[in-house]
Amino acid sequence: MAYALSLQADGKIVVAGEGFDYTIGPHLLVARFLPNGSVDNTFGVAGVRKIKSPGHSSQAIHAIAIQPDGKIIVAGGNPSFTDPGGGLLVLRLWP
Repeated sequence: MAYALSLQADGKIVVAGEGFDYTIGPHLLVARFLPNGSVDNTFGVAGVRKIKSPGHSSQAIHAIAIQPDGKIIVAGGNPSFTDPGGGLLVLRLWP
């Protein structure tokens, strides 16, 4: 499920959120698409990067920022009502 979207300077579209794969279980998900909407096969595996959720089993990415050099910053986590800062994560991905 996607929760965040950002547009790179070159027009590529970055989408992030969470996913589930029976091989690795719950994971963070980042995908990139070309300006025409097709999958960017130069990013990750077939346009998708799956990152095993660290710590909590149901973390998700909720925000994306693109640095001027093209690196992708994602942030999210799994906060709870009893611990709003719990499970916070920030990652930087190289394109």
